[in-house]
Amino acid sequence: MQDTLDLVRVIESTGVSALAVHCRTVAERPRDPAHWDRLPLVRSALSPAIPLIANGDVFQYADFARVKQETGA
Repeated sequence: MQDTLDLVRVIESTGVSALAVHCRTVAERPRDPAHWDRLPLVRSALSPAIPLIANGDVFQYADFARVKQETGA
């Protein structure tokens, strides 16, 4: 996870205006649930001014609202 957080900081330093995170590893797609539990760590490594977009297991509006509330993405 530390490698991911370091990468997030590097990506932020390039001047991105938003960051989307898939929430799964390559080996997991698409059969395993997304790792929404890791998004708060990514959110904390990223400037609050940069939107964090969760990609994975968002199928309906209720999922969107839940991931936003639980993770800050």
